[in-house]
Amino acid sequence: MESAEELQQQEITALQSIYAEDFKESPPPKAWKVWSLSSYRIFANVVRSEQGAVRLPEFIIRVAHPDPQHAAKIYFHLNTK
Repeated sequence: MESAEELQQQEITALQSIYAEDFKESPPPKAWKVWSLSSYRIFANVVRSEQGAVRLPEFIIRVAHPDPQHAAKIYFHLNTK
């Protein structure tokens, strides 16, 4: 049976495949945005690095207007955490 983290990573990989160049990984948080480990314990799916630091997966998907004529000017960024 696969863990929740593995399933989540598979879903993220599928989104990367679907959105290709419109899928961008968020940059790492700045020092003032880093939360303590106890702050993250409320989240079920937490990504942990070897040092024990905690960071949830974050990415941005650019969703453009369906008409190619307007896609360059009409779009929004879906920020996902």
